[in-house]
Amino acid sequence: MSAVESDIAGPDGTGGAARRRLMAPAAIVDLDGLAEAWFETDIIWTIAGSSAAIGDPGFPGRVRGAFGAELMDGASPEALAGQPCPWEPPCAFGVIFQKQGRMDPGLEFPGPWVIEVDAEGADLLVTLRLFGFATDYAGAAAEAMGKALTARLDYAGSSGQFFPRPHVIARTILARPGLALSPPSAPVLDFLSPVLLTSIDVIEHPRSLLTTAAARIAGLARWHDLELSLDRAALVDLSHRLDFFWLDAVGLRWKRRSRKQNREIRMAGTIGRLAIDGSEPDLHLAGRIFAFGQRCHIGADAAYGCGRFDFQREHGT
Repeated sequence: MSAVESDIAGPDGTGGAARRRLMAPAAIVDLDGLAEAWFETDIIWTIAGSSAAIGDPGFPGRVRGAFGAELMDGASPEALAGQPCPWEPPCAFGVIFQKQGRMDPGLEFPGPWVIEVDAEGADLLVTLRLFGFATDYAGAAAEAMGKALTARLDYAGSSGQFFPRPHVIARTILARPGLALSPPSAPVLDFLSPVLLTSIDVIEHPRSLLTTAAARIAGLARWHDLELSLDRAALVDLSHRLDFFWLDAVGLRWKRRSRKQNREIRMAGTIGRLAIDGSEPDLHLAGRIFAFGQRCHIGADAAYGCGRFDFQREHGT
């Protein structure tokens, strides 16, 4: 197992400082309580003349890989060996990049960050969003990502496109405390990056996006020192009461490089608009869950930039 993909939990099962903190939430909250405590930091880089990179669905994954490689350069030997980092405070690699083990037998702690890429005219915007106490590492993360974007990242991949030498013309840091739970009454999820699910087809089983989103949010609640109170069985029932249907959908295929397996892995996901209908109370609850998902992405492989969406206000717009 490679250092990048190893589990931070040590041989005794106790793990490092980050895992111990994740396993000991200070309070139990509902969605409103989590929204009030929610905290995120966006670090946004503007790279001149490189907007064409957003057309490659594998590009965010390469950003992730370059970012992880830079974090490894500043990591402790123990963290690089897949063990808990003994430093105080622990190294950024050991906290925000290594896996932190499982919340329970069926659910791993999610990584406390996502990557988003956008175009601004001819320029490329790359956003690193950190959640909860991972924002304590914003400085180290910003330094590592800055180096990754200018000195390590392969912008072209297999596209054959020409990209100019990376030149960062701006960097912005935005801290956002709290989250407004104000989704549209009849939500439509307009996916900006491919969405996929583990082992099942998201086109055939879109309702699973609701339950997996709730599980992801419960994991990110721990990065806020909180335990989210959600009835999983009730959420499954909710997903079956709602009607999920694609207004349009386009399948995408790409490859990503696996350090663990030392090979390229074929990926497939869907871009499109997913509408949701049902009773007003059911839509209200689902919309509130997806309001968190709009910030942290949903579905599988969120760490590779997948599952990003915006709300479309009405079905017909």
